[in-house]
Amino acid sequence: MPLRPETLLHRLKGYEHFSLRPFDRGSANGLFEVIGPAQETLMRVHDTWATMGVDRGREAALWHLACQQRLAPELIHWDPAHRFCVMRRWGQAADTLPPSEAISVLLAFHRLPAAPAPWDYAANLCSERWPAAKQWQAQLLASALSAGLCHHDPGRGNWLCRHGALRLIDFEYAGWGHPLWDLACLDVEWGAEVGSLVLKGYYAALGLTLNDAEYRALASARRLYLATSIDWCRQAMEQGGDLAQLQTWLSRYQQLLGACED
Repeated sequence: MPLRPETLLHRLKGYEHFSLRPFDRGSANGLFEVIGPAQETLMRVHDTWATMGVDRGREAALWHLACQQRLAPELIHWDPAHRFCVMRRWGQAADTLPPSEAISVLLAFHRLPAAPAPWDYAANLCSERWPAAKQWQAQLLASALSAGLCHHDPGRGNWLCRHGALRLIDFEYAGWGHPLWDLACLDVEWGAEVGSLVLKGYYAALGLTLNDAEYRALASARRLYLATSIDWCRQAMEQGGDLAQLQTWLSRYQQLLGACED
């Protein structure tokens, strides 16, 4: 039985008498405002039912790396058992995404110094459900964009905003990959209007042309993202996640992927 967030917090020296109130919630992790410290602080409780092989130790390292470039809020404490972390509060949970700032943050994140590593989105999918996954990935690889460090989950709940500036949080899926995955995620989770503006601005900032090959690569990245999200929802449901919420997400992802294939 997971410990209550307050119980976890009170085991941390200096935080024994502070309380919590909800700040925001992403798709899996819980985010709370810590009431009491002189400096505004947030606590993130790491969920255990939707991890898809997450390495929390690696996530902490990538979070620190992003923080050094002012792309993420400062970490104060990372629980050695990887159950929670405490960070400096930075603004509010973003309810809108200023495209120019999102472009700037994603470009900077994708350029962070990380060691190249093998990546294969198609191999992570259930081959029986997604026989076209390898074809989608081949089309993605035709893009002129180069692989690099990707967040892999820049959807709602994973951005903080202050005076129009943005910071990313939640790096459990971050790793070496293709930038079009992050751009596809923005399109799905923030809507086509924001997604299109960010896509065009991203390519313009790199001096690249958005031609038919790039749009085909983006469409394939979108299919890979949606298929992965569907598998994620199914796994989370099997592992005891919120069935009502997960079924809502699952239905949406299935509808969006179905529309791609029409």
